[in-house]
Amino acid sequence: AADLGLREFGMFDFAMPGLIAGSIGLIYLWLIVPLIFRGRRSKLETEAERLFTYQLEIPAESRSVGKTVSELRDLADNRLRILRIRKAANRYGGNGIAPFPYTLIEANDRITATGTMEDLKEIEDVLDASAYTRSDEDDSPDDDLQLAQIVLMENSRFVNSTLSRTRFADSVDLAVVAIHRSGEPVQTMPEGVGKVKLKAGDVLLAQGSEESINELKSIGSLLVLDEKKTLPQSSKGPLAVAILLAVVLLAALNVVTIATSALSGVIVMLATRCIDWRDVQSALSVPVIMIVVVSLALGIALTETGATEYLAQVFLYLLGDLSPSAILCGLILFMAVLTNIVSNNAAAVIGTPIAISMAAQLNVSAEAFVLAVLFGANLSFVTPMAYKTNILVMNAGEYSFGDFVKVGLPLTLILWIAYSLLLPQIYNF
Repeated sequence: AADLGLREFGMFDFAMPGLIAGSIGLIYLWLIVPLIFRGRRSKLETEAERLFTYQLEIPAESRSVGKTVSELRDLADNRLRILRIRKAANRYGGNGIAPFPYTLIEANDRITATGTMEDLKEIEDVLDASAYTRSDEDDSPDDDLQLAQIVLMENSRFVNSTLSRTRFADSVDLAVVAIHRSGEPVQTMPEGVGKVKLKAGDVLLAQGSEESINELKSIGSLLVLDEKKTLPQSSKGPLAVAILLAVVLLAALNVVTIATSALSGVIVMLATRCIDWRDVQSALSVPVIMIVVVSLALGIALTETGATEYLAQVFLYLLGDLSPSAILCGLILFMAVLTNIVSNNAAAVIGTPIAISMAAQLNVSAEAFVLAVLFGANLSFVTPMAYKTNILVMNAGEYSFGDFVKVGLPLTLILWIAYSLLLPQIYNF
């Protein structure tokens, strides 16, 4: 907006409409949403019920050798849910065979099964088997073992790759023994967990020392789900909060620009060891950066070619002789629809030049229309793909696409109406 001739917005210039509309949205989330999910138990509170897919290898000296699938199930009190059996004699033949009750278990067979975290460790002992972690050799820790559930966040370098290729066990000193995937459970793993292509939101069940698990909590792209452990209070915490407040205040008081204060804050964080370079690297998502860069280039192209003015004229023509308030209302709705399909960065960069051109043709405040784009581009609540955090919440909380629509669509409509009423009042048109 500043590049197109408007004054530069300050940190809190649009706080009033944001606080008013946000308060209304919070009331909806507080009072109405719990009614929508009445009777549903929080998935994060029932981690013991999360089903993992794992693979057990039967060593030659195991008591399970020579027994049938039916006998193994009896040994495990019917808690063994076998998906496939990878026979040692036919190790490279497809995904294995079906677990018929009479199928005989032989030495070095691999059993792919599903169960809870507690089931895995108990069944491993009962069957005298060992969890098969990856296809290549790996030295798993064997002293003072503990289990941890780890969620892969979208910016993790392990996403869209495999544990073997990224050498997960070596980099974090943990061995992954099972995987949970919401919506589409892993049914086969011919070469073990290490060869499964990972996705954002996957929950890995890893074993290792308490020290390794605690160190894992400092990696920003991995989320450790562990109700039994609490994050230690870091001595750097107060300093990190002070740096954050300084960054916000310097930008809010117009001492320096937000870009300068934010970059300076990162440098101070690094210098004082509040964060390290691994945190910085994990926070930089190449796809997001490229989306921003391409969006900026697209916005410039639309402005330079006159496309923004043309689109503004088409938009005004479609809305006919409606008042500026009604047109602003339509612009917010248009941005809300757009942001649930493409990135909110792209929606804002594309929409801002169009909004300024529309305001000029209507002879009303351009700031109001820019804020319509700003607020509309952030109404990304209706679909999981609307914002990268939505995907993480969907997988970790085991929500469905329909859950986002049920909750997000009313929230979007509430905020759309609120902003449509507030902005014309604040800017007097």
